[in-house]
Amino acid sequence: MKRYPVPPHSGFNPRLFLVVGSLFGACGVMLGAISAHLPLHAYAVPTGPTALHNAVNMLMWHALALCGIAIGHPLLSPRLGRLAGYAFTGGTLLFVVPVILFALKDQHIGALSVARIAPYGGTLLILGWLITALAAITHKGRL
Repeated sequence: MKRYPVPPHSGFNPRLFLVVGSLFGACGVMLGAISAHLPLHAYAVPTGPTALHNAVNMLMWHALALCGIAIGHPLLSPRLGRLAGYAFTGGTLLFVVPVILFALKDQHIGALSVARIAPYGGTLLILGWLITALAAITHKGRL
C-alpha cells in the first residue's frame, strides 16, 4: 500500500480530522439512540423531536465529511484541505449544539433563542463543502 505523506510545511494533520470525525460519529449514534427513546414530554418545544433528528443527521453527515477529508487528503491542496476540515468542525458544532439546546431546553441568550446561532453553523458547513471542492480542483500533486 502506498503512503502519501503530507508535506511537513503544510500544517495539515489528517489524523486530527479522522479523530474528530470519529468522535462526531460516536456522538451522533449516542444522540440518535437517546432521541429514539426520549418521551415527548422531555422536549422543551413541540418541534423538539424533528429538531433533534436534524441535529443527528447533520452530525453524522459531517462526521463522514471529516473522515473523508482525512482519508482523501492526498487528493486535496493541503492548505485548503485543512481549512475545509476546520470549517466542517466549527460548522458542525455551531449547528448541532444550538439545535440540541433548543430542542431539549429551549435555551435563550438574553431574549434570543440559542437556535438563532444554527444558521451560522450551516453557513460554515456550506463553505466547508465548497472549500473541499476547491481543494480538490486546485491540488497540484500527483498520486
